[in-house]
Parts: sequence; structure tokens; C-alpha cells
Amino acid sequence: MIKKYGLNSLLLLFLLSGITCTAQTTKEEFIQLGLKQDRNHNYDEAIALFGKALEIDPSSAIAYAHRSESYLGKKDFTNALTDANKAIEIDPKNVIAHHHKGLILKEQGKYDEAIAAYNKAISLDKNYFYSYADKIHALLAAKRPAEAKMTAENLKKELPKESQSYIVAFIYYAWTNDTQNALKELDNAVNTNPKDDEALDHRARYKDEIGDNKGAIADFNKLIALKPDKAAYYYNRSSANYDLKNYDAVIADCKKAVSLDDNYYEAYTMLGNVYDIYGDTKQSVANYERAISIRPNQEFAYNELGKTYFAKDDYTNALNVFNRILERNPNTVSSLEYHAGCCSKLGYHNRAIEDYTKLISLFPDSFENYMNRANEELVAGKKTEACTDMNKGAKMVKKRLSEEYLYAHTFLYKNCRELFSAKMLKVNDLYEESYNLYTAGKVDQTIKKYDEMIKIIPDSAYLYYNRGKFKQELNQHEAAILDYKKAVQLDKKNVESWVAMGISYMYIRKFDDAIKSFLEAIKADENYAMSYNNIAQVYREKKDNANALKYLEIAVQKDPLYKVAYFSLGEIYADIGNKEKACYNFKRAEALGEPKARIKILSECSE
Repeated sequence: MIKKYGLNSLLLLFLLSGITCTAQTTKEEFIQLGLKQDRNHNYDEAIALFGKALEIDPSSAIAYAHRSESYLGKKDFTNALTDANKAIEIDPKNVIAHHHKGLILKEQGKYDEAIAAYNKAISLDKNYFYSYADKIHALLAAKRPAEAKMTAENLKKELPKESQSYIVAFIYYAWTNDTQNALKELDNAVNTNPKDDEALDHRARYKDEIGDNKGAIADFNKLIALKPDKAAYYYNRSSANYDLKNYDAVIADCKKAVSLDDNYYEAYTMLGNVYDIYGDTKQSVANYERAISIRPNQEFAYNELGKTYFAKDDYTNALNVFNRILERNPNTVSSLEYHAGCCSKLGYHNRAIEDYTKLISLFPDSFENYMNRANEELVAGKKTEACTDMNKGAKMVKKRLSEEYLYAHTFLYKNCRELFSAKMLKVNDLYEESYNLYTAGKVDQTIKKYDEMIKIIPDSAYLYYNRGKFKQELNQHEAAILDYKKAVQLDKKNVESWVAMGISYMYIRKFDDAIKSFLEAIKADENYAMSYNNIAQVYREKKDNANALKYLEIAVQKDPLYKVAYFSLGEIYADIGNKEKACYNFKRAEALGEPKARIKILSECSE
């Protein structure tokens, strides 16, 4: 059997064989070439290059250590751990090998062993800050947050003059979604050493991540002034400009980045994206193709290129692009999804069914793939299979109030009526009538249809919740509350009903009852940020700023992009005279797009 290689693999083999014949390449050069390939996620090529280094020097601990990381990139934990242990056997004081061993064990979920490996790396070099950061990550994954925080705080005490100590503390707070303390530690890092471009880079990228794009650009400008030849700073500034839709600036920054580093994959993909926005398909395709040539095994650039064709209804070229990545990596999920979409648009429904069948084999618990396959099966004339798949997908949807469940139910009602009892068919007929009445603005008549549905199915939390929402819309809050109470009696985890009940209690100013409802919503889903924001608003009405602040701080931890919650925090801090925190939160709200925040900044935060 002849093994097929992609063009880049052939070129690499040719180069390696040429290098071997001329015997001009040293072990160190092979290692550097391997690191370059590893950075571009070309792990097989990197492994081959590190192997060449080991042919020259079989006792090179550093080559084993680096190759272990490339195996880790492939999720080949067995070979990764073997190489890390080999490196440690050759050189027990090799910090990188111990650190990589920790990374491998952490990926395997062996957190205690990973922490021991990081501790060993730290004992060999107390300034190897990567191990502190990854140790914190492992501690958090192991549900040991107190130890994670202690690791960060102790490092600051031990090395208070090292900006890296504060960067490690920032990483802890960022991973725990404590934005305010994360930024505070980054400020400490920058102030400890204003010329430390790494600290400034962390702050700039974090500001960009949390939506403070203008602040990020200001920091990137400083970075570029410090190191004008660093390609990454131009690319990272382009990311902030992209969020602000300053696309000309994005192009200028990315062009500068690739002029400094012709293998800058991310800069080429960004250029491809912006040229696509501008409608310059030729330039968009050229930049995506350049990115693909740098990382031929990574699906992102293929997908972006395919999407460019797809958006222009050029499904044939889009399909060819997705075929290219699937020939290399048959299980790339996103490419399979787009490939199925192209096949559907081109009328190749049986091929689309094959794609969804493959996706189901990879993710048997994903209801979306069953639903998508059902759609293709129906068009292909396979009604029985379509009904079976859609019914299975519908049963897998956890939230009965979701659009996905409504879609599946509507599909079944229209195409698979034989699956329903006469009672259920009657309810669905009434539901269709209620929808038409509501869209015509006849809310009273909509409620009457729900009355009929509830008589037929009196144990449906979904029906009570919906009827309550319509009553709430008519300001019939007492009646709405009765429906919400019935809904949560049938389904205690129905967080939407608990929240809606709390809102109705707020409208009729029964604040204690509202608080109880929102607390039940938090029990039903502790990650639903709206519950915390709403309970905070009740406490504001009760003039209890302490509890309002408490719940708003939790709300923004649960959802770091919750602009309304940041704005409310700003208002409360302004009311109690804490200008610093008020301005911080108003600026966060403005960065996230809250229009009222700008006025507050001008009035509350002027010097």
C-alpha cells in the first residue's frame, strides 16, 4: 500500500533527507526547526525534526522534553509521558521536562501528580513562572481554590519585586472571573517594572478580552514604542481595532506583523477575514491560503475560507475547501458540519446524511446532529428515518423552553403526526392557533387558548409558564404569579418561571417574596447570571446597598460581559462615594456597549 503525503509533508521529507545527506544541520538547528513547527501546530513534522536531533544525540534531554510537548499537542499522552520521563532520566534537573510532565498529567486529569511535577520544576528554578501558573490551573481543576489563591499570594510575598509574580496572581483571578482583581494585579505587574513588555502585553490582551478595546490599544501603542520589531504586538493591536471596526487599521497592523514574521498564521487569517468584510474575495482567499500553507493540519483557516465561498453562494468551491481538510483530518467537527451544509445546498442530501451520521458517531449525545440528519432525510424521501431522528433529538433537548425544542416539536407535529396521540394533536392545533392570535396582538384570546390546552394537559409546566408570561404582559401580575407557582410545583428546576415570578413580585412591590423567588432561581441554576442581577435590583429598592453589591458582583463573575450589572455596580458605588470603583464599573459597562455609561463617566469620573 502506497502511503499518501500532503505537499508540505513531502517538502519536509525532501528537506530532511537533503539535510541528512549534506550533514550540515546540527542538533540545535533541528530542535529550532522542530519548535517552529510545534508553534504552528504541525506536530508530526515537529516530532520528526526532534527525532532527527535525537539521531545526532540520543542523550539530548531537551530534544526529548520538546518532543513530549509535540506528542501532547496530538493528545498522544503515552508517548508524551514516555519522552518527558526519558528527559528527566537523562537530566533530573531539566525544569522544562518536569513542567511538560505536569502538563501531560494535568491533561489526563491526574491533578495531584501534575501538581507534584510542577512543584519539582519550581524547586529546581523558583523563577520558572510557567509552573506556578499551571499549578494554579491544576489546583482549580482539582477543586482546591483556596490552595490556588494561596499559591498566587505567597509568590507575591516571596518575590515582590518580580513583575511575573503579579502576572501569576492575575492568572488566578482571571481564571476565577474576578475581573477587578485581575486588572489590579496587572497594574501591579506593570508598575513593578514599567519596561517589562510581557506585563504590559498581558494587560493589553486582557483589556481587549474584557471589551476595553481603547485601553488595550493604548497599551499596545506603548508596547510597540518599546519593541517596534515585535510582530505579535501589531497583530494583537489589530484584534482590538477589529472589535472597534477600525478595519483599515487592522489591515495595516497585520501587514506589518507579516512583514516582520512571514509565518504569522493568525495575522493572515485576520487579513482574510477583513478583506472578506470589504468584499475583496481575491485578497481574502489569498490570505487564507497562505495561512493554510503555514498550518496545513489546522481546520480554522480552511473553515474561514470555506465560509467565505459559502457566504457568496459558491457552494462548489466551499465544498472543495472542506474536502481538503477532511482528507487530512476526517474527524474535524466544524469542517464536517460545513461540509454537510454545502452538500445540502447543492442537493447532495445523501452525502449530507453521511456527514451527520459521522458526527453522531463522534457525539452521540448531541441533539443537533439528529435534528439536522432528520431534515436531510425528509428531503431525501426517508420520512420514517426523519421522524425517528427528530423524535430522538427532541427527547435529548434538556430545556423545553428552548427554540431548539420548539423547532423539533413543530417538525414532528407537521411531518410525523402519527407519533402523537389525539390529545397531543389537539393541544398542538390549539398552540398553532394561539401563536397566530398572539402575532395578531390578541393577547387576551391567546390566554384563552392556553386555558383550553391546560384543560387537556394539566401537568405541563411549559404551558403554565407561557400563560403566566402572557398575563404578565397584560400587567395581570397576581394571576401570572399563580401560573408560575403551578409551573415550579410541576418542575422545581424551571429557572425561567422562578425568575418571571420574582419580576412580577417586584412589580407589585412584594420585595421579600421577589427575593425568595430569585433565591429559588439560583438554586435551580447557580450559573444563571440574571437571577443575581434581579435580586440585586430588589435590594436596591429596599435601600440595602450591601446585599445589592454582593449579588451584582456575583452576577458579573458568572457573566463577565453583563453590561447592565456593571452599570448598576457603578451607580451604587457612586451613591456610596466610592469613585474609583464607580468609574471602573461605568467604564466596563461602556466598553461592553451600555449607552448610558458614557454620561455617567462624564459626570462622575471627570478629574
